[in-house]
Amino acid sequence: MKKRFVAPLTEPEQQTLTSAYHHGEKRALRRRAHAILLSDQGHTINQISEILQVRRDAVSR
Repeated sequence: MKKRFVAPLTEPEQQTLTSAYHHGEKRALRRRAHAILLSDQGHTINQISEILQVRRDAVSR
């Protein structure tokens, strides 16, 4: 599966997203932060959707 281009995250961006993933009050925020972190690690949209147990289109938005 073709990957979407995502610019590499900076260290401050990674820290912010990691904090949101671990401490975010809303589930949607935690899930979105996790998806972005996984994408930055090189996972494909299909892999991310499987990890998060959501439909592919929920990840590719």
